Amino acid sequence: IYGGQLEWMKYLLDNHLHYQNPDNGWMPGHVLPAYVNYSYQWMCQPFVIQGAAVYVRMSKDLKWLERVYPALRNYLKFWCAERQVKDNLFCWWGENGFDNDVSTAFFQPRTVAAVSTSSFLYMEHSAMSFIASLLKKDKDSEIFMRKSEDIKREINERMWFEKLSCYANIDIRTEAPVFSLGLESN
Repeated sequence: IYGGQLEWMKYLLDNHLHYQNPDNGWMPGHVLPAYVNYSYQWMCQPFVIQGAAVYVRMSKDLKWLERVYPALRNYLKFWCAERQVKDNLFCWWGENGFDNDVSTAFFQPRTVAAVSTSSFLYMEHSAMSFIASLLKKDKDSEIFMRKSEDIKREINERMWFEKLSCYANIDIRTEAPVFSLGLESN
């Protein structure tokens, strides 16, 4: 954490969690002093739980973690409900910009499973397992670890293309690899 200022990470996380929709776990992607973007397309990207894990690992602030744990679970639940497209793979939807994954930008929403998003959700579930274990929520920890392993397996089995020697996004309708600007590669 920059300059050893652990509180900054905590403040960033608290700021996003403050604006979370308690009904479904959604959090805004933009929280500025004069503006909060409440568009469901522009949501907070999947790094929140990893940030919380880093903060708690360094600060040992279990009291804060206990307070935000339900909101972190709710945030992960949102990603699984709204961005999981098929068999533990995930998509960008409105969030896809040139900074995320341009190859998904020219397809219909929820038709391309993205390696990046799926990998981030693997890491979010792994981080949530770690967080749950710190709080002695062993059942939750096991559930999140199992989900992270399921995501990892799907990424390795369905998104690795031996012939191409790389991972690729996939069109979930055809299982074809997707590399750029809406063009499919066979």
